[in-house]
Amino acid sequence: MKLHIDRPGASHRIRAYDHEHVRVGEISYRGNIVLTPDMILTDALPSAFSELTATHLQILMELNPEVVLMGCGDHQQFLAPDLQRQLLMAKIGVEVMTTAAVCRTFNVLAADERRVVAVLFFTADPASARRP
Repeated sequence: MKLHIDRPGASHRIRAYDHEHVRVGEISYRGNIVLTPDMILTDALPSAFSELTATHLQILMELNPEVVLMGCGDHQQFLAPDLQRQLLMAKIGVEVMTTAAVCRTFNVLAADERRVVAVLFFTADPASARRP
């Protein structure tokens, strides 16, 4: 799906995505990434959503977000309660949804100049993925 919300001088925006990659500006990323309106981290995440730890969340919290959007891949999953509690205790909102939904939501919040962090997983987590 292609998205177009660029403005002159705009910071990072998601221009296209599918179940294997995301394009931010003119660069495509195939691995799991952390995205903010100002930066892209390509080595801050584990290989699967289910492998997230408190250490990974600490990296996200250091970005000082208002809200963290967790994109768990093609199938809805849930963040471990202790990890969710870690973010909520730091007064950081957290929403877990499919990666496609995060891509759409990120652009809206970034355009509103919100301090948003998107966590984008593109590899299905076979251990917890729901099958149709």
